[in-house]
Amino acid sequence: MGGSEDPAGHGSPGGRPASGDTVHFASFHNRRILVADRETPLRDRVVTLLTIEGFEARGTGDSGEALAALAGTPYDAVLCDLRLLDLGGEPLAPRIREGWPEPGLVLLASPEDAELALAAVPDAADDCLRRDRCPEDLHVTVRRALERRRLRHENGELRAALEREMRERARELRRSLRRAGRAYRLALESLVAALDAREGETQRHSKRVAEYSLRLAEVMGLPERHKQKIFHGALLHDLGKIGIPDSVLLKPGPLDTEEWRVMRSHPRVGFGIVRDLPFLRTAAECIVGHHERYDGLGYPLGLHGEQLPRAARIVAVADALDAMSVQRPYRKAMPYARIEEELLTNRGTQFDPEVTDAAMHLFRGYGDLHPDAQQARRVAERAPRADLEPEPNRSSRLAA
Repeated sequence: MGGSEDPAGHGSPGGRPASGDTVHFASFHNRRILVADRETPLRDRVVTLLTIEGFEARGTGDSGEALAALAGTPYDAVLCDLRLLDLGGEPLAPRIREGWPEPGLVLLASPEDAELALAAVPDAADDCLRRDRCPEDLHVTVRRALERRRLRHENGELRAALEREMRERARELRRSLRRAGRAYRLALESLVAALDAREGETQRHSKRVAEYSLRLAEVMGLPERHKQKIFHGALLHDLGKIGIPDSVLLKPGPLDTEEWRVMRSHPRVGFGIVRDLPFLRTAAECIVGHHERYDGLGYPLGLHGEQLPRAARIVAVADALDAMSVQRPYRKAMPYARIEEELLTNRGTQFDPEVTDAAMHLFRGYGDLHPDAQQARRVAERAPRADLEPEPNRSSRLAA
């Protein structure tokens, strides 16, 4: 946002004050504020004070009228009586926040309700104002609410810009893949190499998963044409991570709720890149399905059992196997006995029993795994014991 943007999110001649400066209400001139309160004297007094300070203020004591006003006119802030109910007998403030999340929302509360109002900040409201402190605290409270509205507005624009950028990157990649149709193997391997290089400690992850998937398909007796498609699908299974920001993809510690939401979008992002390419149909199944679970509790589609393509079920086991056997940003490679325990514990829940049995038959120790895994385990065995313990949410990040 430019420097001429005011704290309410609308460009104004007053400009945005520098951090630490006193904010005068001239900065908010002509901002619209709705005051919804049951008590007429207080409501009228607040409207008068706001009008004197240059706001376009409107008051109402009726919840239906307040909702109609919000539906018809954009407001920059709402001061709402904590005890004001809607026509259904429910508190009005949560309904305002749900239906109009952008305006600053201030709860007007009596002294005895002050703690209840304060507990709603910042999740259900931006601030609260005690009725007995209204003349003294009105200015600073409205200022804070408008500032939070401005931040919310800017964050929304940033998110929208990032989403547009991700979509454009995906479209450009799709166009590139179409042009490279006749030489797609080379193009795909180049993409995978670039993707693996971003993740530092998990470099060559996609190639290892592809090799494990091919070996599992062989021991399961699949036809040669299927094995090659599974190999290419495994090679591309994390393609969607090209749209994941480095701050999430490379974070060394546990992800928070929003970061998990972003991380878990990568199967859909990757599927969107290849879905229109007929020669990558099996790869598309692996991309969108490698985080599904056999019991239906996975993501993004919640498929279970035979609803999951066999290729995706194979890649899911290979992906987890590699995640457990190499160094990750949040832990060292696991002992192989621990890997076997994880596979057996999750047999029939996270993993297809048939594929799990094939993995148990094929891989008996680190000697049967990729040289990268063998090296990672040697490093882990030389590390202090404390470094060998996985973090508490290990199982949720085995193959993130």
